[in-house]
Amino acid sequence: MKLIIITILLTTISFAQSDNFLDKINDKNKDLYLKKLKKYKNDRSYTFAEKEALKVQREDIINSKVIIIAIKKGSILVELNSNDTFITSKEVIARAFQLEDYDGYRLLIGKDNKIKYKVRADVTSNLKTMLAMYEEPRSFDPIEKKIDFNLVDKELLFNYDLTLNLGLGKSSFLNEVTNANDHFSNIFSYELAILGKWKFPIQAGFLTKYETQSAQANSISYSFDSLLLGLSFELQDQDFYIKDFNIGLKLYTELVSRLNITGPDGSETINISKNALNLYFTKPFYEVFNGDLLWGVNYSRQWIKAKASTALYSVGSRSNTNNVFALSLTYRGAWR
Repeated sequence: MKLIIITILLTTISFAQSDNFLDKINDKNKDLYLKKLKKYKNDRSYTFAEKEALKVQREDIINSKVIIIAIKKGSILVELNSNDTFITSKEVIARAFQLEDYDGYRLLIGKDNKIKYKVRADVTSNLKTMLAMYEEPRSFDPIEKKIDFNLVDKELLFNYDLTLNLGLGKSSFLNEVTNANDHFSNIFSYELAILGKWKFPIQAGFLTKYETQSAQANSISYSFDSLLLGLSFELQDQDFYIKDFNIGLKLYTELVSRLNITGPDGSETINISKNALNLYFTKPFYEVFNGDLLWGVNYSRQWIKAKASTALYSVGSRSNTNNVFALSLTYRGAWR
């Protein structure tokens, strides 16, 4: 900006007084250059035609238009009288004749209106031409970026698990019902869990589970159906002897739990109170449908209690336990 302001001032002064200024230069310095040209006539290295050509060209130069130029930093200035050279330490703004001499030099006009130096024309730039190339910055209104807000997050920060469990259960509660010792029952369950995808090492979530348990002993058959609700806490992507495994804890309580008993004395349905704790291990083994399949093993400890005593079968109201060992297959997908 400083360069542009100086240039405009110099241009205004220079071009406003160009005619008078040229007359002064011509009147004051023309004889001086003609005297120098006499030296060229005595120089045997020039032919007569060359000397006359130089004379005409030098006269044409001092009669040419005065322009304002910018001289590059590090350019060489040549003093006309002594041929001494000087190097510019910075960019210089100066006045000069537009016409170049026979060697491609441009004559410079000093502050005292004397012609003392010359410089190669190829290291100069015409400021009038440069200013003609300058364009004022264009003003514009910034484009407003429209942000679409959606009340429905397309990628929520949680995963969902669909799990099937197959296992065996050994229950002191059911042994009491069937009057059998060391009796095992078949257990099958479906489970839906929703786990967070946070930066904490332990992921937490909610789950719901439907579990059925059935067996037959001493002419008595039973089915034990439960709908459970619980919490899940999982430590994911562990690496200890086995790579990329998950371990976790689940806590359940029953929403609805019924025991259906059929035997020689008839059938009976009993409402049951049921709470459970589950420890599990899972490991991914296959990618499918933008998710992972996980195999696993788990152990559940269940506390079971009849909500009311029965007339047909020996089911007391005291709490008993049920131990379940199961294998699991889980599909884990990301909510999108």
